[in-house]
Amino acid sequence: MESKELLELAKAAKDGKIELVIRNGEAEKFLDPIKPIEKKKLSLAGSLGTISEFLKKRHHLFNPENCHISINENCMAFFGNECEDYYEFETYVGSELLISKDLEKLNINSGSEFESKDLARFLRQRKNLFVDSEQFKTIWGALSQFKAAIDKKVESADDRSGNFRASIQQEVVHNIPKTFQLSMKVFENAPKIKFEVEIDVNPHDLSCSLISFDVDEKIEEQRDALINSELQQEIKEGVILNDFCVVYYC
Repeated sequence: MESKELLELAKAAKDGKIELVIRNGEAEKFLDPIKPIEKKKLSLAGSLGTISEFLKKRHHLFNPENCHISINENCMAFFGNECEDYYEFETYVGSELLISKDLEKLNINSGSEFESKDLARFLRQRKNLFVDSEQFKTIWGALSQFKAAIDKKVESADDRSGNFRASIQQEVVHNIPKTFQLSMKVFENAPKIKFEVEIDVNPHDLSCSLISFDVDEKIEEQRDALINSELQQEIKEGVILNDFCVVYYC
């Protein structure tokens, strides 16, 4: 520093005194470092339809090139502005198809077993689910007065070389109708569907359980139809959800 500059500093100093500190290396930082601006995050979750309704009102806030929708079985998720550093907002909106509580309570294909009279009472509490009221009366009557006969057949085989094999074939003959139809919601907030149900009788203890080879297929069909319907929703003029951003199926 030039002597002239020191004189100028001395004139400005209090009482004509000035303190000069010489530091080696980096100067000490007396101020806290500036914190980066944290991005605000919006996270929403709801039933199917949440994503399309959200974007109908807020599509103008998003650049479709940096948004995507992922679909995994019964779930959809919208991720907005996840790739753009200059955006202050990051958004997640989830939609889920929930299995209906009524279907869960039926214990179809769950392996739950009932005594015949207990199953009769169980189904009587849900007789509104039967497509045909007369069919319910038949099922309920058969379970209430359950009659079964066990038919056993023994088959033997001798290969004339000292080996002997015997097998038992057992069949339960009962008065319960083979199948019946139920009509109910398999997803919450979705239309009812019809599907076939059977009453399976355990040949060892004659306990009963509800099974359906039809319901799983019907659930998949309705799930795919509902998700496709969601993707076809128009979120702005001439643009549907499926075309607004990239859609991934996981």
